Amino acid sequence: MSRVDVVVAGSGPAGSAAAVVLARAGVSVHLLATDRSRHGWAGESLPPGAEALIEAVFGDGILTEPPHVRAYGVRGAWGSADLVDTDFMSHPLGDGWHLDRAVFDRQICAAAAAAGAVIAHGPGVTGVERTPGGWQVQSGMASLEARWVVDATGRAGAVVGRLGIPRTRLDRQVAEVAVVGDADQAAVTTIEAAPDGWWYSTPVPGGRRVVAFLTDVDLWNRGQEGGAAFGERLAATIHIANLVDEVGQGIVSRSYPADTSRRAQLTGRRWAAVGDSAITWDPLSSQGIVSGVLMGARVASAIVESLGSGSSEALLTWEDDYRLLLDEHTGLRAYYATAEQRWPESPFWRRRSVSDARLA
Repeated sequence: MSRVDVVVAGSGPAGSAAAVVLARAGVSVHLLATDRSRHGWAGESLPPGAEALIEAVFGDGILTEPPHVRAYGVRGAWGSADLVDTDFMSHPLGDGWHLDRAVFDRQICAAAAAAGAVIAHGPGVTGVERTPGGWQVQSGMASLEARWVVDATGRAGAVVGRLGIPRTRLDRQVAEVAVVGDADQAAVTTIEAAPDGWWYSTPVPGGRRVVAFLTDVDLWNRGQEGGAAFGERLAATIHIANLVDEVGQGIVSRSYPADTSRRAQLTGRRWAAVGDSAITWDPLSSQGIVSGVLMGARVASAIVESLGSGSSEALLTWEDDYRLLLDEHTGLRAYYATAEQRWPESPFWRRRSVSDARLA
């Protein structure tokens, strides 16, 4: 049985960031890497300013390597049918980025290995038990003893779920996502509000484009029962449909959870949850990856302090900071909802316009 200081479960942005920072501090780290292709959807973007954080944590040059491409702006039809351009050329933090997420995840996992973390590709966490010295973590046939465990396994929460830490959801939003031919070829993200939700589209490598419709699960199901398929909804858009090579019944979408939520606890005795395992953000914020990287790096620093001093003060401060950040996020979410006044009776928009909505 292997013994390490910290087991980090999950090798996405939050988990890899935690592993990098821990390893650089001289902490022995075992990173349980899983195949992300089963989770999430393609076509993720980074906002202006993210490049500095990514390079500070993972090293120079990750984003400038193909197939990632610079994002030069955002176009949005929000609050009116007019499409408004926001050009990043004048943004003080520079351009954003369109990611090939599978490549990006391999790059940041490699950065963790280069920092000194031991990478184990496999089934992830299949069991976890407390021990007098911390934890016994099972991953398939392999067993690890660790002083600390960090759950970065995404919405599944493979560790915190087994610990019985509940998740509170603010909404039941889902994303219906399709990858289609790109008729636009512009390196910008396009957003368009609709009566029952909003549309998002961004280019991906290979001349393709991701198109996603964000709505509440009951509204999507109700539409499906009424015969409104993804292609029909797409054809009814004013701007998004123009970005797609072919619009019609033949487009097949796949459903992903896209709700805003958080765990009742983000840290406890010798454990912490980071990334989507801890908090999930509305995709409208474009903060999922950035928040995950920062969250993983910060909790790693707090764990290093705890390993040295035995104090949990830094971890509790870290948790409080993220509770406040999520409150700010929900307030901003309500602000964007109230900026869209064309469908005041729409359940989707009405549910999000309550300015004092908070996660319990």
